[in-house]
Amino acid sequence: MLLAPDVTGRWVPGPATPGEETEPGLIVYSFGSDLFFANAKRFADEVRALVERAPAPVRWFIVDASAITDIDYSAASRFANSLMN
Repeated sequence: MLLAPDVTGRWVPGPATPGEETEPGLIVYSFGSDLFFANAKRFADEVRALVERAPAPVRWFIVDASAITDIDYSAASRFANSLMN
């Protein structure tokens, strides 16, 4: 999910759609589950697409990791490898 403040200043989730941003140069991204081997590539692909297609150069990328309570070794390794490729 992409998080952005509404008119009252409350942070609300929306779809993590490439080409969207929270504010110019800022993306606040929320991933709604633990990271493990089966979803680490999806996480990396979503992050990469959000940054590459942002309408303004991204200066800050914040991950709301409140839903991530566990990261297994294979997810960390896969995530690191996908960022290098």
